[in-house]
Amino acid sequence: MNTNTLVCPLEYQKRPIRILQVGAGGNGAAFTNSIYRLHTYLTEMGHDFGIELLVADGSTVSETNTLRQNFWAADVGYNKASLVVNRFNLFGRKTQWDSIERHLTASEIAKLMTDDYDILVTCVDSAKLRAQISDEAKKLRTTSKALWLDLGNERDTGNVFFGHVFSTQVRDAVPNVVDLNPEIRDVVDNPKRSCSAAESFNSQGVLVNAMCANIAAKMLNQFVTKGSLDYHAVYFDFSKNFETTVMPINPDIWASYFGYSKAA
Repeated sequence: MNTNTLVCPLEYQKRPIRILQVGAGGNGAAFTNSIYRLHTYLTEMGHDFGIELLVADGSTVSETNTLRQNFWAADVGYNKASLVVNRFNLFGRKTQWDSIERHLTASEIAKLMTDDYDILVTCVDSAKLRAQISDEAKKLRTTSKALWLDLGNERDTGNVFFGHVFSTQVRDAVPNVVDLNPEIRDVVDNPKRSCSAAESFNSQGVLVNAMCANIAAKMLNQFVTKGSLDYHAVYFDFSKNFETTVMPINPDIWASYFGYSKAA
């Protein structure tokens, strides 16, 4: 079988690792906690710059959010992105992170990834936005090798995909979440938000966000500290004895299981 690796760029050792995180809700707030631990590890182990993080989200904290997401009662009514960033800027170590208190468009996200950021992290519940980001990325003429880390979950299951944002423009690219799951384009987003504790916990399990965020951060940790990854997707299922499946970076698997083959 044709197995490959995703190699961490050498320039990550010479400057901050620039991450754009879209979404600061369930997965997003949990991921920010995890990525802070990675940032602290890097800076304490001799990396001069650590992680430079920008978090974008236009949503405010509701009372229901405080039951399952990483927010407190005092946070209700405040913007999620600024809250998660300000926590670490105020009480963390060596962070000067930024936030945008609005929802970025897919076009804005794609353009930011051409030059300004190394890794896009999507922590959103919108299939439509994922598809739009992929479409906007394909329109741009760029040599950027920016990466896309996507976190998604249901009540008891979740998945994390790591691939290239500009997968059609990059030679030997690793396909991203939309490349391998084109059916995302047909998914109709549910705008309904849980307004009660029961609805909140029924829609997503108590620990599913933390699991998803920790897997994503673990992938980044290995990518940055070990220098490469030989897998780029992880699936987990809490309803099946905590079953976890790892997908290697392997074109044969992409073709046989997903029907994906990059055009020559």
